[in-house]
Amino acid sequence: MINNLKTPKEIDAYIYADMQNKWDWLRNNHPELDVIFMIAKGSMNYNMMVFTENYQSDVDVEVIICPTLDQIIRGDDMISTTYVMKDNSHVTVRDIRIFKDLLFKQNLAFLELLHSKYFLTNGDNEKELLKELQDMSDEIDKIDQVRFFKALKGMILEKQAALTHLYPNQKEEIEKYGYARKQIHHIERLYWMMFKMIYNNTLYKDVLILDKELRDRLLDLKINHYDKNEILWASEYECRKVNELINLHLEKNKDNFKVNEITKSKVENIIYVYIKINIYTKIIKEIKGGCD
Repeated sequence: MINNLKTPKEIDAYIYADMQNKWDWLRNNHPELDVIFMIAKGSMNYNMMVFTENYQSDVDVEVIICPTLDQIIRGDDMISTTYVMKDNSHVTVRDIRIFKDLLFKQNLAFLELLHSKYFLTNGDNEKELLKELQDMSDEIDKIDQVRFFKALKGMILEKQAALTHLYPNQKEEIEKYGYARKQIHHIERLYWMMFKMIYNNTLYKDVLILDKELRDRLLDLKINHYDKNEILWASEYECRKVNELINLHLEKNKDNFKVNEITKSKVENIIYVYIKINIYTKIIKEIKGGCD
């Protein structure tokens, strides 16, 4: 059992305060960005934030921005960049058109954002845009089930490859313990998510936060180190099972899993209407400003 030094209410307050600080930092340092909304990503959305004497979770956020008319006319590359804060947390900024494409690719790290309770919006139009997408989140999760499960399998295999890889942020840990605990906890989490979705037909949103027993086990793996050989064996077993089960699931449902073009069109329309209204509003303000 992990002794979390913060209560759930304190964790919520901590997350929102940190997000507001990041929002203010963007405003002050990158006023050129037309921010639509900011959403917390990662452990916060799985109820896996940890604050102990030896471990403190940080707050990573995804910031979605609207392109300007000038950027569209010039054909500028769509913005996608990450700023690393002093506490090593990350603020990732992406054009909403990229965000849309990642949703259509069924990238789980972006699908989860529409289920997060931690978000900030820029105004009423932006709040309404996010709500429309959130209301469609279950449909968006199932736009392309083949891509979804392939993306899930890819994520787990990516975590397995990273388990012993000497990335700078985990080099010291691997040299000492033989593996990175953050990666094994992700492998375990994704494995059980896959299991529940395939065998229990559980919705994606309902497996983001696992039951208490599994959550405690995952937190234990995230905080503590265990025998390297046991960890490597467990990761290899779970990755092998994931590969087998997802392949079987896709083969079994090959005639049922079709791309939902209707939902894709709805999402595209919602986003493109917002972009047009946003740009139109700014043009009108510029014209009125020039006439004063």
